[in-house]
Amino acid sequence: PLAFGIVRRTDPPGRAADITVPLGTLGRRLPAGTRLRAEVAGHHFPAHARNPHTGEDPVTATRLAPSHRTVHARGSALHLPVVARRRYVEPVPEICR
Repeated sequence: PLAFGIVRRTDPPGRAADITVPLGTLGRRLPAGTRLRAEVAGHHFPAHARNPHTGEDPVTATRLAPSHRTVHARGSALHLPVVARRRYVEPVPEICR
């Protein structure tokens, strides 16, 4: 894996939404023609706190609900900017949870 990102939606389920997932800064040289894969999931436990899909706090939730997601390729983009300078990136905020 090159990077992980997490976004928790707060709007009601079932609505289309534009989502931006920050991945932080990473430095990796990829040969020309390298194929990349993006995985979209409802949770990434135990790396992140479980997602109850109810809007409750993920750490204290007692009710869990199934979730569904659809990613439309049309209109989607993966931006890989080239950055020539180094900058510090905060570790994933959920590490302390």
